[in-house]
Amino acid sequence: MASQTINFTTWNVNGLKRQRDQKFQKLQNADVVFLQETHIGVGDEHIIEGLKNKWHIFYTTYMSRKGSAILVKKTLDFEYISDEKDDCGAYVVLKCKVKSQLYTLVSVYNHGTDKKTLDKLSSYLQSMTTGLLVIGGDFNTVLNPFIDKDNSKRVTDTSIHRKLRFCVKKFLKSLQLVDVWRRKNPVNQNYTFNSQVASRLDYFFFPEECMWRVRSCQIRDSGMRDHRPVYLEMGNVLFQKDLHVQLFSQLFNHKKHILTYETGSSLGKESPHALSEVDIVSAVNSLQVSDTPRPDGIPVSFYKDNIQVIIPYIKMIYDRIHSGSFNCSEKHFNETVKSPHDNSQHFFNVDYLVIATILARRLDDYLESQSKGRVPKDLATVMITPKTFCTEMRLSHIQDEIEKQKRSNPTLYQDFLIVKNLLRDAPEADTESVDDSSERDKLLDQGCPLTPVLIMLALKLFGSALAGHLKQQDILVFKESVILCIQPEDLEKVLAAVMERANEVFYVKELYRGNFNGEQLKCIGNEFKDKDCAEMDAETFVNTEEESKASWTSREDEEDDFVIHKEENISVEGDGRHTMYAVVTLQDSDEVVVAPTNWLSLDKKQCYWPPFKSPDKCMEAVQNRIKTETGGKPWEKLNISFHREHDTFEKAKEGQKETKEQKERTPHFTQQRRMSSSKC
Repeated sequence: MASQTINFTTWNVNGLKRQRDQKFQKLQNADVVFLQETHIGVGDEHIIEGLKNKWHIFYTTYMSRKGSAILVKKTLDFEYISDEKDDCGAYVVLKCKVKSQLYTLVSVYNHGTDKKTLDKLSSYLQSMTTGLLVIGGDFNTVLNPFIDKDNSKRVTDTSIHRKLRFCVKKFLKSLQLVDVWRRKNPVNQNYTFNSQVASRLDYFFFPEECMWRVRSCQIRDSGMRDHRPVYLEMGNVLFQKDLHVQLFSQLFNHKKHILTYETGSSLGKESPHALSEVDIVSAVNSLQVSDTPRPDGIPVSFYKDNIQVIIPYIKMIYDRIHSGSFNCSEKHFNETVKSPHDNSQHFFNVDYLVIATILARRLDDYLESQSKGRVPKDLATVMITPKTFCTEMRLSHIQDEIEKQKRSNPTLYQDFLIVKNLLRDAPEADTESVDDSSERDKLLDQGCPLTPVLIMLALKLFGSALAGHLKQQDILVFKESVILCIQPEDLEKVLAAVMERANEVFYVKELYRGNFNGEQLKCIGNEFKDKDCAEMDAETFVNTEEESKASWTSREDEEDDFVIHKEENISVEGDGRHTMYAVVTLQDSDEVVVAPTNWLSLDKKQCYWPPFKSPDKCMEAVQNRIKTETGGKPWEKLNISFHREHDTFEKAKEGQKETKEQKERTPHFTQQRRMSSSKC
């Protein structure tokens, strides 16, 4: 197994006829580039042909959709397989091998008036994708109008944008894709396009099951007007294939034989509760064909190639789960393989993924049916997101909702029971303090199709708990967050309730204070202005690893950007950027160390510290941001001097080194920091 890194860029360049060389100078650190609006028409081929000495180039000729292109740097280990180009110039699909890894690369320009391209592209990719699917492009709409555009101007969300957003969301669901930048930046507000209203229109989309490969995703300044490029850094991991193709059929027949033998049933029988063939085929087609390891060794490609044989088998398993005669844990149906590169990533068997996908879509449809499409513009809005995608999430977070559906919606309640059966058991609790008859909790694993929608449901329930007693409240459900909409006069009540319910699972951020007594109150968030582009340092583009120094946050900033802060929480800068690690000095020992921000007190004057004697064990605890307790006993709190915060461990280590060097250069540095800390 080999691991490498590949850098992708997607950028709407607004034409290559002007400033072509300057634009490509900005792409010098990219390995693979997706371009949109190339404006290469008939007779303009020389514009891009002149770049072929440095790039493998695959592009459309401009017709009515302004053109797309994919470029692969010639210094990269690259093997061409095939390419597909849209007649109207809306997309380019390239199948290739990069550093021995099979890829399907897609550059998309989704025109604002086009409602058919994504459906057509989805159907093609469902049946023709091989290897890792990477999609980049300009999709001309925001996925969440509350946080993906500058709402300080309170521009109305038009019907055109709502229709286009529906098409993009349908496209994402059809291939189980993730908005990579939003997943990596759950609360940040940043934009890729600046016109009358700054918006985030440019995206990288990546399969949910493969998100563990993503190292970083950033929006950077280009030094030019119009669009800003998005950068994706991804690990290129190759898994060794231990099984030969001829063994897949034997393995599958063995699984069918065991299931039929254990249940005493024939594959030919069909329950009145059977899954439809349409749902099964759609779920299979949504899965990615790659070298991802499976517990039983049978890949997605086998299921796609043998769909007629698969359908009755899937129906029978589902029927047994539905009837309660098939325990997924006891039968090892929900068995997983962990990724050696990410301990939180689980790989499931394909038959499990198919059933989990079907149920996830049902629950997603239920959530969408509970969410109103429009909200009165005078309401205040609050966003709720998960702090980390899976950590500390359990099925017990939605247990109340399951019991509620038992009375009001028996069909949905039955789906929840199947979901509970499908999920893996949480680790055994303390047997001395838990009744033997108590039910095991269930895990929400990264890699399970049910996890994203169950997290969204948990967010919705948390929002309902915060505002359920209010006369008027609406909750809108989006892919990575929910938006709680309330009367402006109720905002303080909700924020007070947030403080009472502060926890390590959910993050809450005030977005907009609404209209009160005829006066529009302040809108919260980053306002992207023309001068912001001009003032951005060019070094930001070249060297994104350099960290800006943290500054003290004023009380006014704290009020404008409300955050749940508790000792277990992730710290958040005023711009909404997650700060996962802090550089601090332990005052007793005068040692400069890196500590997770969830170990720091609210005033940043104290920090939990592990009692481990082994430096390696302490380092591991810091990196993994573990709970501040051992055997249920909280760690000791130490007095600290706070220096700065960073969003990654690697940057924090660099900050630690700089702080140590500064202390060595400045003899009175420590004393000055302590005096400053005491004054604060």
